Amino acid sequence: MPPSFPQWITEQLKAEENKSLARTGVLFRAGEPVSKLYLLQSGEIRLARPLSHGDSLTIHRFLPGSVVAEASLFASHYHCDAVADRDSNLLCYNRKRVQNQLRSQPGFSERLCAYLSGEIQALRTKLELAHIKSADERLLTWIRLHASPSAVAIDRPLKSIASELGLAHETLYRSLRNLEDRQLIRRDRQQIVLTQCDSV
Repeated sequence: MPPSFPQWITEQLKAEENKSLARTGVLFRAGEPVSKLYLLQSGEIRLARPLSHGDSLTIHRFLPGSVVAEASLFASHYHCDAVADRDSNLLCYNRKRVQNQLRSQPGFSERLCAYLSGEIQALRTKLELAHIKSADERLLTWIRLHASPSAVAIDRPLKSIASELGLAHETLYRSLRNLEDRQLIRRDRQQIVLTQCDSV
């Protein structure tokens, strides 16, 4: 079995630093010069774009195994804030060395491109889910997409899953209860299990 992408990239690149962030800690701010690429080992990092009235718009959430700031690999400055929503640990890589690796080693470039292609596919799936108006159906579709083979491990707060689905966390809790009442799922603190394949 080939190594996972996080394992593979740590074998290909030497990290300059192992960085720890407490919850609400800032990894970088919009406008700061780009100097590093990050691999999230544990925790959760949220990308947010500051808005003119003082609030921020969540653009993306990175989970363990994700490359953080990959969209800024060839940019001069970061375009978003990156904030830890949970205590997080990251490996930090020099951006110029990553760029040199891409130019000199086709195998590295191909593997990274394959990973980024997977990220694009995941984003498209997220956009498709956002077009499902029914919260119950959106959640059920998400469970079916992530079930392996019929269960989804709950390895992060439900609020994080709600944010990924574009739902208020109260709406997510209500939809979970609705799906349980309809006997489409059962759940405990560790997992959500599909019990039927009927549509909502």
